[in-house]
Amino acid sequence: WSFISPGLYAREKRYVIPFVTLSTGLFVGGGYFGWRAAFPISFNYFLGLDREIGSTGVNIVPTIMMGDYIDFCTQMLLGFGLVFEMPMLLLFLSIVGVVNYLHLITYGRYFILIAFIIAAILTPPDVPDQLAMAIPMCLLYGLSIGLCYVFGKAPSEAQKLAFRGRKQ
Repeated sequence: WSFISPGLYAREKRYVIPFVTLSTGLFVGGGYFGWRAAFPISFNYFLGLDREIGSTGVNIVPTIMMGDYIDFCTQMLLGFGLVFEMPMLLLFLSIVGVVNYLHLITYGRYFILIAFIIAAILTPPDVPDQLAMAIPMCLLYGLSIGLCYVFGKAPSEAQKLAFRGRKQ
């Protein structure tokens, strides 16, 4: 803070503390959500693969290696933490004027597709984990629309008319 503070104007300093607080809270909340919701789903799925194959007498027993477990947990915690930063990013872009809530509403259906693609990349290849990441992403997108409506720059009249015309 001592390094960054002298380079900021007073009005910029006013925004830094809420953004840092919100960003930290969202990242920690994302990691906690991943730990409490997605991890049990993942481990139940992977450890549930323990079974005998047909009548051959071959039994599959999952073996958890410590290095793989740590890598998996790190990847999942970082993935959920970064995904939960989305409202922060969209709020910042809205305050700067790059997007507004009408843009977010208009492109919401595309975001749902993108959310499921991101969830497929960041989670293990099983549907419950992908849903555990994609559904909160869609809910956070809805929260982002509300935050941009309240705190972001208002859309111009031309943007409002274009949105109404697209809706009809």
